[in-house]
Amino acid sequence: MDSETERVAAFAEQFRKVRLAAGRPTLAAIINAVGQGRGRSPLSDSTLSGWLRGKSVPSDATLFLSVIEYLLAKAPDFPLRSLAQWERLRTAAEIQKSSRRGRPRRSPTLAEPSMIGLPRPPTQPFAGREVELAQLDCDVRRSGHRVTVIHGLSGTGKTELALQYAARNRDRHPVVWFSTADSADAIAAGLARLARWLTRQRSGTAEADLTEWALRWLQEHDRWLLILDDVGSRAAVEDVLGNLVRGHILITTRRDLSWGGFVHGWVCCTDR
Repeated sequence: MDSETERVAAFAEQFRKVRLAAGRPTLAAIINAVGQGRGRSPLSDSTLSGWLRGKSVPSDATLFLSVIEYLLAKAPDFPLRSLAQWERLRTAAEIQKSSRRGRPRRSPTLAEPSMIGLPRPPTQPFAGREVELAQLDCDVRRSGHRVTVIHGLSGTGKTELALQYAARNRDRHPVVWFSTADSADAIAAGLARLARWLTRQRSGTAEADLTEWALRWLQEHDRWLLILDDVGSRAAVEDVLGNLVRGHILITTRRDLSWGGFVHGWVCCTDR
């Protein structure tokens, strides 16, 4: 069995197991449960059957995790309970399916989402920024607030505030990534590192391809946090902001830039 078959088979096997542990609900019951409140369910018998048999892999992470949440609620003792673990399992299978098309070009293994995506641990103890942290929390929770800017002069603690927020909200964001953002090239390099981190792919793929893969991954997933640190100009981040509508982007900058409709939240960081 080749690596592609192995990863897709592993996904299908776990999906069959959790359905069995949940009492083997019918496909119609799963479809009805996931479709509640959405009008017509985006699922079908053939879609679920394809997942169970390993003939296809879910491309919509949000839809898939809704199915998993429904099954886990009926299977409280099932060992694989973390949605982040289910998402890694799904993504590993999805990447293997796409590897024949060259994206990415080598067979990757997904890394464990953790604080490895930050340049350093946040400072401890940390005090005096509870108002700003509460405002960040409110902005991220509020529907539609997907881009928040932390603005302030040099040395006022903008980066530290972003790191503190990330550390305090690990459960909310399964994937957290930090990138220097003083230029478009720096952001592209940071996204390429994200792709390598997610896939543990160290060499063999051009940086531009890795950057494109990372953007596509962010486009297809929810609940990630991308920190773009020290943004120097709007032009440097426009391409990223214009292409990402899921997850949350946290920008730190010293410049009072004209953001237009890109930004949904604003936190001012001043001297203390």
